[in-house]
Amino acid sequence: MDIMKLTKFEALRAYAKMMNTLDASHIAPLLADDFQYASQWVFEEITSKQAYLDYIKPKLDSIAKAGSHAYAEMAELKAYSGGPCVVVAQGSKDNLLATVLVEVKDGYIKRLDMCQIPPPVCCDKNRGVSGLMPNHSLLQTQKAAPHSSILNNTIMKNLQPKYENRLVAFIDILGFSNLIQISENEPGRVPWLINILNAIKSNEGIKERFGEDLDVRMEFTAFSDCFVLSSRIPEDPVNTALYQIALICFLLLRSGLFARGAIVEGHLFHRNNIVFGPGMLDAYTKEQKEAIYPRVIVSSNIIKRYYREIKVPEVKKIVNKWSSTLLRSDNDNNWYIDTIFSVPFSLKNANEKEDIQLIKTNVEKQIEENKNNTDILNKYVWFKGYFNNIAEEHPEFCIQKIE
Repeated sequence: MDIMKLTKFEALRAYAKMMNTLDASHIAPLLADDFQYASQWVFEEITSKQAYLDYIKPKLDSIAKAGSHAYAEMAELKAYSGGPCVVVAQGSKDNLLATVLVEVKDGYIKRLDMCQIPPPVCCDKNRGVSGLMPNHSLLQTQKAAPHSSILNNTIMKNLQPKYENRLVAFIDILGFSNLIQISENEPGRVPWLINILNAIKSNEGIKERFGEDLDVRMEFTAFSDCFVLSSRIPEDPVNTALYQIALICFLLLRSGLFARGAIVEGHLFHRNNIVFGPGMLDAYTKEQKEAIYPRVIVSSNIIKRYYREIKVPEVKKIVNKWSSTLLRSDNDNNWYIDTIFSVPFSLKNANEKEDIQLIKTNVEKQIEENKNNTDILNKYVWFKGYFNNIAEEHPEFCIQKIE
């Protein structure tokens, strides 16, 4: 292989071959000296070629002694920007565990990412490479050596992981890839992460004022152009968790960023930046297939919880200021978060007219910038209709509709 012509496909094939043969020599010559490796299950990244080899070689040796099976197969990513990837499975090819993505620069592998988002179910395993045979498990089994897991076993042991029934929101930031490209010259265009963290920080007041039973215990994990938010679901107030998500999406809107997502109820482990479980995959699938437009749709079981009577007087007094405006129903019978009106209406000292006018400006900008791209334009045309409905319902703001 001519290393200066290394492609993503060839780089990923070398990774798959390494995992299937337990031999790091297949990938070592292809790694850049400043190579980076990241896993969405572990917070810290590996930031050099030598550090990665020092990490992976003992792990491969341990896996060789485990006795169970895993599969590393070439595939094509169907979601996001597409492209080749490696799908990792355990036990059988249908028991999918992770997606591996690669960055190639100047003829070398610059970066590998082991991901749960995008999940392997969104990959088309139609690019299989002959000769790649199943090997020992990448995840710890009863027979596995202590350090043979993709996950950081020490961290997971300390966290005592188990699924909880949680409200799960998967949110995609539309147009984020373009923002990344211009962020070096215009860093002010990417303020969303700070805004999100500030919104989540405000959740701490709930616990302080109403005690442990009403603390929604919001967790937040970012994956490049998307993020997962989750909370526990106490009897009261699921409204509070929905409001936190609405607040985050509103802050994004004020920054010129539009969100598409889905909120479900499901089983999830989410703590200290580690997140996995069927609840997240359910939210991700709905975001990809059902949300369609810049909206955050809400599943029917969450809707039923939202409309339950709030029984705690202190919470009821606060929540009733905004809960009647938090959700809207769309023409396709999907419920979605009202990110335009519900949040500024509920905030102290908010200037609703100013906030809504700023959102109008951002919508008009997106429509103008994407007027020649029908697929993208249709998304913002939907948002224009949503905005115009708000303007019509609230003439007190004297906001003109978008033409």
